[in-house]
Amino acid sequence: MHSWVTSVFAYHDFRVKRLVHSLKYKHSHGAADIFAPALADALIEFLGEETMFLGSRPILVVPVPLSKKRFAKRGYNQAELLAQKMTARIPNGNIRVKTDLLKKIKETKPQVDIKKRSIRLSNLGDCFAITPQSASGGEVIVLLDDVTTTGATLTAARKALRAAGFHKIYGLAVAH
Repeated sequence: MHSWVTSVFAYHDFRVKRLVHSLKYKHSHGAADIFAPALADALIEFLGEETMFLGSRPILVVPVPLSKKRFAKRGYNQAELLAQKMTARIPNGNIRVKTDLLKKIKETKPQVDIKKRSIRLSNLGDCFAITPQSASGGEVIVLLDDVTTTGATLTAARKALRAAGFHKIYGLAVAH
C-alpha cells in the first residue's frame, strides 16, 4: 500500500468482506455505522499533524465517485455514505464532505471483476476529473473508498486532483 493511504480493516477477514458487500450492494446503513467510528479514529490519527500544525486549513473528505451509470444502477455511492457517517463522528468543524469536487467521467469495468494486477492498475487511467471551481486547491484532501487493493482507484483520483493544483492528498479506505 502507498504511504499516503491508510486502511482500517483487513479485507480477507470474512466479517469485513460481508459488511463491505452489504454496504456496497445492499445500501446497509448499519455497515456504515459499524465502520464509521474506526474510520473517524483513523482519520484523526492519520491527519494528526495536519490538524495540529495547519489548524485552519480546510480538510475535505472526498468520496471516490461512481460513474453515472453505476450510480443509477446502485442508487447511491457507498463511499459517500461512509463519508457522511464518519465526519458526523468528528467534532472538528474544519472537516467536511465534498461530493462535487471529483467526478468519474469514464465508465470502467469494476475493479472487483479484474484479477490481474497490471490490468487493475491500467483500468482507471484518466477516468476522473475535477469539477471546475469546486475548491481552491489549498485544502487538504482525503479520498475515501470502501476497499483498496492495488491502490489504482485512489491513485487515479489523486492524479486528477494533483493536475488541478491540489498537493496535500491522502487516501483512506475501510479495508485493504
